[in-house]
Amino acid sequence: MITIMMMRGDETGPESVSIHHFDDYQTANNFIQMMTKMPCPPGMKRQVFPAEEFKEYGWQWMKELKIEDLVKFDDRSIQKMLREIDSQELAKALKGLAAEVQETIFRNMSKRAAEMLREDMEFMGPVRISEVEENQKKICEVLLRLIEGGEVPDPNERMVV
Repeated sequence: MITIMMMRGDETGPESVSIHHFDDYQTANNFIQMMTKMPCPPGMKRQVFPAEEFKEYGWQWMKELKIEDLVKFDDRSIQKMLREIDSQELAKALKGLAAEVQETIFRNMSKRAAEMLREDMEFMGPVRISEVEENQKKICEVLLRLIEGGEVPDPNERMVV
């Protein structure tokens, strides 16, 4: 028996996976060929790999966090993340981001710290995009580590109150 797991691109977690079982490789191959010919939505990627590999890596490969996702986190999560980020790295990461994302950070800092960060960003001058992206990636990595460690909730996870 051949098992194929497919994930819907707009969600993560077990509920987003459909499992298909096939008795022979030819039928499974035909199914994969049919699915790969279907158009893939913009911004999505298609990956095909064995079910054993999927089980081995779990859901980690699906977790992608963008710096713009900061607005989805609660204030405690942002504050916990801020304790682990260098202020210069944070200043570079915030350069050029939408005001909404910057404000998410500033409102979770003391007034004095937020003012100093704004000044750092202002007087820093131009920063290479590669540096900005590198520092944004560091922030996302810290948040993913905090999520995986159970220290902050995953904002994309469905919760019951």
